[in-house]
Amino acid sequence: MLTANLLLRMFDKIDHVRYVKAEGTNFLAKTAALIEGSDGKLPVIGGAAGKHMIHMLRLGVTAFMTGTEALDLHAAVVRAYLESNEQEAADLYYQKVLPYLVFYMDYSSELLKGMLHRRGVLDCPQVIPPVGAPPMSDVERREFEWVLDRIGSCPQRPDVP
Repeated sequence: MLTANLLLRMFDKIDHVRYVKAEGTNFLAKTAALIEGSDGKLPVIGGAAGKHMIHMLRLGVTAFMTGTEALDLHAAVVRAYLESNEQEAADLYYQKVLPYLVFYMDYSSELLKGMLHRRGVLDCPQVIPPVGAPPMSDVERREFEWVLDRIGSCPQRPDVP
């Protein structure tokens, strides 16, 4: 595992280390250590599908690579935060991003394609096996659709059943 100390040494010694992406376990503490240890000179890019996005913003992260399925939601959180509206950013994060992430974290391959299909970006939502996990059950799919309808995200294109 790349520790914060090792990453800081790499940043100090290797000219082409310019950014670090936050992933894996304990990435909030690692992010804080990287930002503090580099005096803010080592930019950290948030990842993990937007998990802890609001917390990463509060630590000083302003760039994210979260996937493409909900860019509008992620961008709205970042935009609100960078416009000094932390409350709006937190509301968006807790009311819009987290509800879909509950399912997305367990079925990311399936739901990434499914959400992009639902939005009209992809013609086919099918995942090519192996996906690494059993497919989402009908019950989970119904509940996920309920979440998307509730948060008002990912509008269903007319030709998708």
